[in-house]
Amino acid sequence: NYQYIVDYLIEPALALLPSGNRRDFLSDYLRALSVPSVIAQSEKKDNKGDVIMAVSEHERNLLTGFWEKHKPLILAALYAISSDPNQDQELRDDADKIVRSGSKDFSTFAVLFDGKVVRRQVKKTALGREIANVLIESGITAEQFIQLKSDRSSSFSLLKTVAEITAAEKEYNRYRESKESPVVFDGTEYYVSGNWGDNNIPKLQDFLKKHFSMIKLEKEHAQ
Repeated sequence: NYQYIVDYLIEPALALLPSGNRRDFLSDYLRALSVPSVIAQSEKKDNKGDVIMAVSEHERNLLTGFWEKHKPLILAALYAISSDPNQDQELRDDADKIVRSGSKDFSTFAVLFDGKVVRRQVKKTALGREIANVLIESGITAEQFIQLKSDRSSSFSLLKTVAEITAAEKEYNRYRESKESPVVFDGTEYYVSGNWGDNNIPKLQDFLKKHFSMIKLEKEHAQ
């Protein structure tokens, strides 16, 4: 899809290209993908609304930061819409779904390695960190570490050195470098993405199943 093209082709190319027409063209194309476009109405005349085809990492940082900063107000507004009998029923249902999905879930996870529990009561924000530590302790190869580092289940690269963390990621504390000690592989320190939510964790589980099947996550309970 377009987001995959952005994450794995366009943004890496922009990082390599010097200033010039090619870079300017890719930058303009990337901005165009994040501009909402109205989809033509279907044969049933249903209004499908505006669709953003893809967003850059910088835009994702800004949008995620905006959501986290204003989440209580946004959810309150959506709740008001969902409970307003004067609103269209479809709109009310959509608002209700967002309110429900936006509610906090404080469940913790157990991390299993080869079927044995090696970590308990791991919070969502610490999942990536604990998984990285368990795999490093197990003696993964440099090639496996590169695979782990590049995982984007959290919408950000799982592991980054301080030099690799962008200004926007620092501003919104994506890698918690001011609060968490780094994980260390082959003498290099890496900070771990803490951007984990209910929509990201299934992606992480799919990634682990494909590349590190010795690791499994089990949901424990809400604290």
